[in-house]
Amino acid sequence: MKILFSNTTKYTKKVYFDFLEFHNKKFGKKYWFNTALVLIVILYILIINIVYFNWRLMILLLIIGIFFVIYRIKSQENIIKKELKKEPIAKEKEFKFVFYEKYFKIRDKLQSETIKYYKIKRIYETENFFYLYIDKMHSFILSKDGFSQGNTEDFYRFIKRKKYILW
Repeated sequence: MKILFSNTTKYTKKVYFDFLEFHNKKFGKKYWFNTALVLIVILYILIINIVYFNWRLMILLLIIGIFFVIYRIKSQENIIKKELKKEPIAKEKEFKFVFYEKYFKIRDKLQSETIKYYKIKRIYETENFFYLYIDKMHSFILSKDGFSQGNTEDFYRFIKRKKYILW
């Protein structure tokens, strides 16, 4: 198969924090909006129980609301801590992405994985990176400076076309 694009990106803490900043700008409002909606429902049920003097359920709902907020905040912190400890970021691994017509490969020094384009759910471009999301929380990060074959403009058109052809 003919190699269409080749990119090498080093996953560092700075790269990961750039990704987090982008991800929070893109999806953070939705996350906190959903949190607020659940809290509004809990608050509404809480008020009804206050009006009807149902103190046991009111206290239970108050506790549930507090734990829900703590969970939503802590779960985000825990995800970040876990990702920072994972090998690609902790050891600043370098990945080579090689793009072919029907799939792309990701290689590091020890292993290689083939990914079909239909697994890419979303594609975003920033000033320095391309983010190829495979689910809500995980993305392949490609540095725009890392292309050794092809260029960023052609790559973006190619990857967008692949995404829309397969959907």
